[in-house]
Amino acid sequence: MSAARRWEAALAAWAWPEEIRDAAPADPWRLDPSELRGRGGRLADHDSPADVAAMESLPRRGTVLDVGCGTGATSRPLRSRASRVTGVDPRPTMLDRFVADDEERGLLERLTSTPAELVAVEGRWPDVAAELPAADVVVTGNVLYDVTDGVGDFVAALHEHARRRVVVTLTARHPLHWVNPYAEAVHGIRRPAEPTAEVAADVVREVTGIAPRFVTWTDHLSRPDDDEALLRLVARRACVRDDQLDDLRDVLARLPVPTTRAMAALVWDRTDG
Repeated sequence: MSAARRWEAALAAWAWPEEIRDAAPADPWRLDPSELRGRGGRLADHDSPADVAAMESLPRRGTVLDVGCGTGATSRPLRSRASRVTGVDPRPTMLDRFVADDEERGLLERLTSTPAELVAVEGRWPDVAAELPAADVVVTGNVLYDVTDGVGDFVAALHEHARRRVVVTLTARHPLHWVNPYAEAVHGIRRPAEPTAEVAADVVREVTGIAPRFVTWTDHLSRPDDDEALLRLVARRACVRDDQLDDLRDVLARLPVPTTRAMAALVWDRTDG
């Protein structure tokens, strides 16, 4: 089986059994606000290895392409050095926030006379790739696990649009892997172990012929301080019904929810090989 097919098959296995999903009181895939805050949290108050890898290959006044940019967290550390940062995302509300960070823009204007131009492109990658020019550095953060089909084309388009370097940031394991012990204990089912960042690296190697550099670090995750709110968060993610909440409480007493997660970045240059 090809690495791309292994990736897609592993993601397909994350679908919940129909009887469990239909009985769940809430959508297990919906992001909770606390989880969104956690995506920006870091264990240490400094740039991540992914930020460093992107910055060291970005020339002064260079250009950046941020694929699946969301509000721009992945490319934000690069704005002070870049002349243009292009964000691609299918969600207009995210793109509005990507270009509307007035407080940060004011800070950049004080630090440099020519802050980066922010360009928002609405669409899905790689569907809109042909419309966009190449950039010095291409980044994508916490996006790859959403690519359930056509991951090879997704990676190929990243590679083709980078003049210098590609930096793909993702959790070391599926971002909901932490939920597995609770789902398995309550439902008595086996949840998937893949895909992982290692499989993603195999996809890059398969598509580009380049073995990406693999760097890792740890992120801090914000979780609800209130026990009931935390219970409800885990219950939603694990498709736990109201009549199963006592069982989930027992599991949480034995197995606290993790407050950190392992991160990885796949880094490769167009001159590698």
